[in-house]
Amino acid sequence: MSNSGTVARRSWVEITINHKNVTKNLQPYLESFTFNDKTGLEFDDISIVLSNQSGLFYEDWLPERGDKVECTIITKNWDLNENDELQDGDYYCGTFEIDDITVSGTPSIIDIKAVSILNSAIRHVVRNKPYENITLKAILEEIATRHGLGLKYQIKDEDDEED
Repeated sequence: MSNSGTVARRSWVEITINHKNVTKNLQPYLESFTFNDKTGLEFDDISIVLSNQSGLFYEDWLPERGDKVECTIITKNWDLNENDELQDGDYYCGTFEIDDITVSGTPSIIDIKAVSILNSAIRHVVRNKPYENITLKAILEEIATRHGLGLKYQIKDEDDEED
């Protein structure tokens, strides 16, 4: 016999920042959590929106760009199994790196955006190489090769035919 009509579904997100579980600390302030599980060549990302009416996140509680975030979505009484019984579940979203922190509004809102850690190496290397007497295509080919990426080139240079 199923309890699905009498038991409410629940879900929440567990959040770890720099290996510290901050779920209970953030829970009273959490306005929303968004996880974008991208396919193809795009990287997964998350957004954590916090109410900051108390001003708590202007001090020590505000994470910094580059901090590591791990998230797991927990579900309670979510799906029915083959015996028509409600079951719990969890979905590990992955490890992310904080990329942007925005403060806005009245009341104050903190929006923490983070991207998949898989692209971290590409984003953190600062290169300062001057290019002279070289085509845009050659520069793009060099960068793509350096990072093991393919290149689709569709720009017409003055010296090149359209590729």
